[in-house]
Amino acid sequence: MSRAAQVKPLARCFSSLGRLTSRITWAGRSSAWEEALLLLSQVQSGRLRPDATCFSAAMSSCGWAERWMEALILFQEMLQSGIVADA
Repeated sequence: MSRAAQVKPLARCFSSLGRLTSRITWAGRSSAWEEALLLLSQVQSGRLRPDATCFSAAMSSCGWAERWMEALILFQEMLQSGIVADA
């Protein structure tokens, strides 16, 4: 079973955005950038709403994997969602 398939229901298990953001950060540092993106996409369609910190964790995950285009796409999505980048 692929790692992405194993994480599929994971986003629903998190009761707080902070815990989910920590999981996204862990995924990125574990070279699982695809898992980080999957978690972010799941939370976007769920009851939690990602904030700048959550998007930043996902963008960092892409950066650690040298997936720069994906990081830029996430940044654009964040801005289009009306989320202001932290200064």
